[in-house]
Amino acid sequence: DTLSIKSLAPMLSSLIGAPVDFCETVGAIGDMIEAAAPGTVLLLEHLGADCLAPFPQPEPEVLSDDEEERVPYLGEPEDDPRLVPPPPPQRPDVGEALAPYVDLFVCDFAKACLDQKHGLLALSEPSAVRVAGPTLHKELTNTSVLLTRPKGPVLAIVGGESLEADVKMIDRLLDAVDEIVFAGTVSL
Repeated sequence: DTLSIKSLAPMLSSLIGAPVDFCETVGAIGDMIEAAAPGTVLLLEHLGADCLAPFPQPEPEVLSDDEEERVPYLGEPEDDPRLVPPPPPQRPDVGEALAPYVDLFVCDFAKACLDQKHGLLALSEPSAVRVAGPTLHKELTNTSVLLTRPKGPVLAIVGGESLEADVKMIDRLLDAVDEIVFAGTVSL
């Protein structure tokens, strides 16, 4: 709960002058939309929250009496199907779950718009109109100015949590800048 945005609901309600209901999981949003009074805003938990789209719980393996007494695998140990680890659980696609309810998607975080791990790729036309929020718009404007500016020398400083989300931007920067410096977690 310390990283939840639930505590922002009352403040958002007072700022916009409308009731704000908090929705903790994607699975509950359909029922909340049907139950909401006209003019009610639903505040959905942030994408990084595990409670938003929880990982499915693995089903416990149940062995029958016959399976316990079966002949052991006689092939190579590395080919034993009992020793193959199960695939890691996959988080449900948040974008697919939200798509039936979203007409307009304002993205203010590039990673959420482009990264499959955040699962919002499904929120695209024709299911929803996508627009950039103010932070993303500023980032895009600053980057486009940098890419069209012919003066040199130009130094780009790239920072953030993960390098993999910035690979496309870095690839474009290689042609536009003279040097790139990596700062923050991406430099490790």
